Amino acid sequence: MTAKPINDLSFRVLTLGCAKNEVETEFIEGSLKSEGLRIADLEDAQIIIVNTCGFIEAAKEESIEAIFEAAKNKKEGSCNALIVTGCLAQRYPEALFEEIPEVDGIIGLSHVENLSSYIKEILNGKRICKAGSLSSHYKENRVRNVTEKPYAYLQIADGCDNSCTYCAIPMIRGRYRSRSLDSLLAEAGTLLAEGVKEIVLIGQDTACYGIDLYGERKLSSLICELGKLDELRWIRLLYCQPQNFSDRLMGVIADNPKVCHYVDIPLQHASKKILGKMGRKGDRTEYLKLIGRIRKKIPDVAIRTSLILGFPGESDEDFEELMLFVEEAGFDYIGLFEYSAEENTVACNLPNHVPKEVVRERFAAMSDLRDAAAQQKRQSYLGRKSKMLVESISRQKSDSKVTDCRGRTPFQAPEIDGEIRAKTVGTKLSVGDIVDVELKTIDDYDFEGELEC
Repeated sequence: MTAKPINDLSFRVLTLGCAKNEVETEFIEGSLKSEGLRIADLEDAQIIIVNTCGFIEAAKEESIEAIFEAAKNKKEGSCNALIVTGCLAQRYPEALFEEIPEVDGIIGLSHVENLSSYIKEILNGKRICKAGSLSSHYKENRVRNVTEKPYAYLQIADGCDNSCTYCAIPMIRGRYRSRSLDSLLAEAGTLLAEGVKEIVLIGQDTACYGIDLYGERKLSSLICELGKLDELRWIRLLYCQPQNFSDRLMGVIADNPKVCHYVDIPLQHASKKILGKMGRKGDRTEYLKLIGRIRKKIPDVAIRTSLILGFPGESDEDFEELMLFVEEAGFDYIGLFEYSAEENTVACNLPNHVPKEVVRERFAAMSDLRDAAAQQKRQSYLGRKSKMLVESISRQKSDSKVTDCRGRTPFQAPEIDGEIRAKTVGTKLSVGDIVDVELKTIDDYDFEGELEC
């Protein structure tokens, strides 16, 4: 049977999970647009693609809910084909295929590059399940749909070679695979040509970039090359694992004027015993020394970390040590996660799993400590002058001369660290402008500021 043409069909991608999934969605959109398909609102889309997350239990549940909601749209709306891709599709292809018959295609990460071909088959009545081993190399030079935001994520590597006992990422996304320096600079150029001003570097461990491809860590070199691009104003680093965060990298962050003084280091815990069970190196003393070195080299740095609560064997003493560490470290931002027992991981089979009610109690206690510390930290920013990347602009209905704008400072990462709101009278602003602002008041994790025009 001859496949039906897919040009001029409409589609929508629903994205779950992290920034890496957002990038994958933009690659999917770019690929399908190059085939003649067009992006539509969900209610009008003829093809719905759910780009799932499968990292922890809560993310899996959210992805499943999104699939069922999309299935309702297929039943009641204009959708003719429902496709599931992303981490969940890569991890559980057969189970999803068998248990959710409303889905027309399960396309794992290993096969997503050929999505348009599978759509043709699906539209001709075939139900498809495709997932398998991932390539040993990063698939470069894919077409990307660049959004109108003034920032963009640049995925510099995929996969992970670390052996954290709780983590399913190596099973889902494979071994660590760096992209070539040339391909990253080319994609960065494309992003800048579309009006992007801030590039956020992401990967499972950005600080390890290049080790597989060049035999040495090349993140510092990548940053220096990106810094030469005239239109690029800000460079931000996310997901730098502590064992690879070198003094040289600290120096590049401190000395390159385009690099935001912002560091994201996922530490996960501070107890040496728990970190050992996690398959991670370090302890509270080592981590405090690392944070001290960073702050000495970059005095105005904002530091984000992530912590896992309730790991198997975590005693009251281990948790108290973690609380003390958080008090000592003075983080600007902390992402908290309850331990999720992921099948086929080493930690899943460890003894002494912490009861759910205890984990929730610890989560509540740590949340209170985190929020109080963050409030105190933000108070110290008041009266400070900073740069602000303008992300949205609107006119006040009551006074057309007054412009409301929202954006972020260098110490706020997109989507996770709050925003800054400011007003200006008579000043012409555009999305993507970087302006001077004085921080006046705080509202939880957000700031109110005054533009210096």
